[in-house]
Amino acid sequence: MDGDPLTMTDQQPWQWDERTWRGHVGRVRAGRGLGPASWPGGARAGIAAYVWEHA
Repeated sequence: MDGDPLTMTDQQPWQWDERTWRGHVGRVRAGRGLGPASWPGGARAGIAAYVWEHA
């Protein structure tokens, strides 16, 4: 390994500082975000409900 802090660590993932875990997430994140530019009514999040009825 090259000693890059994003590829080499002796810590468990839950012990990583924010810079380290964000670096790992950034490397595996694929594509653009799928959220809208703004939510209706100025909301900060949307909630979806899905009900599966297995007959």
